[in-house]
Amino acid sequence: MTPGPGALPAALSARERGDLAESLVPVAGELAFTVRTEGPAAIGAWLDRHGLKEGAAVTARVRALLVVLAARVDIDATGEDQLAWVTWDEDGEPLDGTIPLLPRDGGSDPEPGADELTLLRAAHAEAARLARAGLPVPGELRAADGRYRSLLRKQKAAAAKGHADAA
Repeated sequence: MTPGPGALPAALSARERGDLAESLVPVAGELAFTVRTEGPAAIGAWLDRHGLKEGAAVTARVRALLVVLAARVDIDATGEDQLAWVTWDEDGEPLDGTIPLLPRDGGSDPEPGADELTLLRAAHAEAARLARAGLPVPGELRAADGRYRSLLRKQKAAAAKGHADAA
């Protein structure tokens, strides 16, 4: 189900937020292309056409923020490459079976090392993106990616041992 234009993301279920985010990827790409290739009048017209007219809910600051963020997008990258750093689903669950990004109860502090793991997961995604693009992976990034892979192997081994002990 795709929410209507007036729906606020906070009022949506996790699945609806995920669906909304997926549906906005091509829209974001269109804005990025417009920002990179057109002038202020075309950018303003694009924002107006997409329900982002300046008014009570949409300030000039919000519009400027959208333009600045769009300007940072590599318009030659695929949507998949642009989102390669995302390694969790709309519920905060990892896509690769590792530790969840968010605490399961939504309110407790993350386990020790979770911040480091999140950073290592992001380094892993960036290293993969660079490698797919045929670009060199800097040494520090390669080292962080290696640490992430090592932690992932240990985690999988511990899970396998736990299953074997239970049997």
